[in-house]
Amino acid sequence: MRANNGLINVQVGGEDVVIAYDEEHQSLGIYFNFTGKKANEIDFFGTTDSGVTLPRVDTVKAGAYWVVWANFFPKTDLNRI
Repeated sequence: MRANNGLINVQVGGEDVVIAYDEEHQSLGIYFNFTGKKANEIDFFGTTDSGVTLPRVDTVKAGAYWVVWANFFPKTDLNRI
């Protein structure tokens, strides 16, 4: 996330998603991107720089899950660009 300035546009399981880290809320948000365009900015609530609000990926585990995953699997390949 740091290498991408807190924002990654990626395809996971055939779905376009935006992954964004919100500094103010210290939270990682993952949103379905149905727009066909990459997001350049997105806020905590999923509103993009084009004014579209994207829905959160509801199957993502929050909080401690990601901390545990990152500690045990630090080389997880998510952004294959």
